[in-house]
Parts: sequence; structure tokens; C-alpha cells
Amino acid sequence: MASYASNVKAEIVRWQSQGMIDGETALRLTKDIEARRSKGISFGGVIGALAAILLAAAILLFVAANWEAFPRLVRVTLLFLLIAAGYLGGAITKLRGARVWGESLYMIAAASFGASIALIGQMYHLSGDEVQAIAIWAAGTAFASAMLRSPILTVGSVMLAAYWMVSTSNGVWTSTPPSAWFLPAALVLWLLSFWTGSPYGRVLVLLSLLLYGTLIALDQQGSVSAPLVMAIVSSAVFAFAVFRPQLAERVARLGAALPVLGLFGFLLSMALLQLMQIEQLGTAFLLAVIVFAGIIAALLAGGRESRRLRRLAYAGFTAELIYLYAVYLGTMLDTATFFLASGLVLAIIAVVIRRFEKRFSRDVERPADQDAVVTGGQP
Repeated sequence: MASYASNVKAEIVRWQSQGMIDGETALRLTKDIEARRSKGISFGGVIGALAAILLAAAILLFVAANWEAFPRLVRVTLLFLLIAAGYLGGAITKLRGARVWGESLYMIAAASFGASIALIGQMYHLSGDEVQAIAIWAAGTAFASAMLRSPILTVGSVMLAAYWMVSTSNGVWTSTPPSAWFLPAALVLWLLSFWTGSPYGRVLVLLSLLLYGTLIALDQQGSVSAPLVMAIVSSAVFAFAVFRPQLAERVARLGAALPVLGLFGFLLSMALLQLMQIEQLGTAFLLAVIVFAGIIAALLAGGRESRRLRRLAYAGFTAELIYLYAVYLGTMLDTATFFLASGLVLAIIAVVIRRFEKRFSRDVERPADQDAVVTGGQP
């Protein structure tokens, strides 16, 4: 974000010097860039968040290690004090302008709340299991996020909800489907992310929905309905983001991240389909053709404006070539010709990528990629 903002401000100065914009417009544009830049995630913010996580872990480990030494009333009081200190201290700190440290204190409070569920449940021998505890933890964190309008708590609640969803399926590689209650929960969290101004929360909601679809596909073991629906929906999201960018921005407020997520969902769903049809060589080849066609269409439609989209497309292109080699040629080539085939594959990849990059560099001349994270805003 720093390089993007600096380059845009340099362009604003150039536009003003050439008479393309007046001084008032230049000032307004510069203030807007600075306002958006100030809301981004800085290195200090990341360090502060990590410090909060470590501090919370240290406090909770200390409490857990000395749990039996405390009287029962002291235990409950101590846990509630940790939660209250985190939330109240975070609110006061944010009001004083220290946004990063305020959000970090919120994280300590949310972690304390999760530990309190486990420790109090153990102390009073309350019925329930780990999955229920995670659901309560996620719901409590989401409620706190709504009350405090905290973006970091929104992210935490989405991650907890996704963990709960995976826990309901007893793991990724089992045949138990995840709970369908995750879908209304994801909708609530999506709406919550707008209230709290958390674009990263929305990105995680979309990724968790892809994970949900993947678990459904693995549970069905052979049925192509789930990955097919994922591919169609992901393609629709990509087309919506590329061909109706203004409307997509009003709906999702994710900027350049939305088409990237759409392409990622398409590639993931096609990978699931190919794994299911790996024994059917004809079907596998047809799916590979669809993947290549989808990647090329994505590059032509949105690759010019998004470097991240191009990188994902190139990665998908490379992975698909490796897949085709493994399925069709891997068992047909002896060791002596392996290096020749690998070299040809790499040469094809290099030529294709080089041609696309030359085309994009000719069509667009700008100081920096617009994929940079613009928060309050859009990742």
C-alpha cells in the first residue's frame, strides 16, 4: 500500500503541474489517499496483533497451570476480569487514537472468553462437547464484534465459525458432511463485516464457503453436483466482478480481490471434478480443456487490471499442465525422456506467460498495480 499511495500522490502532483486538475482537486485527492492509507495494515499493526496473541496465551496458560490453587469464586472472577479488561481497555485505547493496540486488547478478551468456556465448563462439570464450545465462542466473539464494531473481532469470529464447521464434519478427510447451519451463519457474518468495516472478514467468509463446498464434495465421494455448483457460482462471481465492477463494488466492497476469489473458486472446483474423474481419461481431458479455456478467458477479461489475477492464472495453468503430464504421459515416458518432456512443458509455460505479460504491458502503462490493499475499503 505504501508504494501504491506514493505513486498515486506523485501522479497527482504531475497532473496538477500540467494543469489537468486544479489545486483544490489535488488536495482532496491527496487527503483521500492518506485517509485510505492510514486504515491499512502496517508492520507495527501486525507486530501488535502478534504481541496480543502471545500475551493472551501467557495469561491463559498461567491461569490454567494454577487453576487448582485458586478458590472457585476467584477463578470465575479472574476470568471475567480478563474479559472485561480486554474489552473495556480496548475501547478506551481506541477512543484515545491507538487503534492497533485497542484491537489487540479485543483479541486478548476474545481469547479469554474462549478459555473461560472450557475452564468454567470443566469446573462445574457442564454437559457439552468441544464443537458446542467452539460455536458459543464464535457467537460470543461475533456479538462483541457487532457491539464494538471491531474488524479484528469480525475476522476472529469468521475463523472460529469456519473451525466449528470443519469440526462438525469430524475432519476434512472423513465422510461426515459439515453442518448446514454454517450457511446462515456465513450470511450473518457477511452482513456483520459491513457493519464493522472488515473487508478481510468478507474474504474469509467467501473462502470458508469454498471450504464448505469442498467438504460437501468429499462427502459425496463421486457425485459431481457440489463441485459443479461451485464452478458455476465462482464463474458467475468472476463475471459479475469483471463486467459489472461498479455494482460489484457496491455489493461486496472487495475491489480487485473479488475476481481473484472467483477464479480461485473455479480452479478449486475444477480440481475436485478432475480428481473425481481421474480414471475416465476422456472426461479428464475435456475438463482440462475447460480449465485452460477458463484461465485464458480470465486473463483476457481481467488480467490487464490485476497482477494477482495473472499470477493465480499462471499458477493454475502450470498446475494443469503438470496434471495432464501425470495422467497421460507420466506412465508412458521412460526415465530418459522425462527431462526432455519437462523442459518442453516449462518452455510452453514460459512462452505463454511472456506473451501475456507483453500484451498487458503494451495495453496499460501505469505506475503501480491497483491490487494493493485499500482498507476501510477493499483488499
